[in-house]
Amino acid sequence: MKTYIFKTNKKSYFLNIIYCSIDINDIENYLKRIERAKKSQKSKTNLIVIPNYKIFSLEQLKWAVFVAKNKFLEKINVSKSLWNEIILTLCATDQINRISKNWFLKNGNNKNVFLITLSENKIDSKEINKIKKELGIEEIKINEIEFNKKEVLELYKISDVGLDADVENKVIEKMS
Repeated sequence: MKTYIFKTNKKSYFLNIIYCSIDINDIENYLKRIERAKKSQKSKTNLIVIPNYKIFSLEQLKWAVFVAKNKFLEKINVSKSLWNEIILTLCATDQINRISKNWFLKNGNNKNVFLITLSENKIDSKEINKIKKELGIEEIKINEIEFNKKEVLELYKISDVGLDADVENKVIEKMS
């Protein structure tokens, strides 16, 4: 697990992205489990679970978290939750009704999801393991991520420019 750090408004934020699968029997109870896990943290921590739907790279995901968090700090957020703001950023829209249902967790096996932790304090691996256990998360090695290039090109209306680095730059540009 790698911790990413970004600074904004004179504060540092620690970001962890864990690629995983989750088996959910009751979505409402699972969302409550996320809230309980969030409240059990020593420091104020955001726990966000996002399906790997039209995600092209970790950079895209990190950028979405950065932009969404900045919107909250600058008080220009559209939604009331950081999760929604991240999804809006990933969708390159400010219209909540334009969010596809594919961005939501579902009952059953949710393969290829990202657990995101965002905190003002670094979260150690012991705490991360506790969160994973509380949420019933099975971690998948980061090098096994199935990114969705074709779908991402469609979402952002990008013609395939060839190199993945060029696609990533264009995706981030569209999200800004």
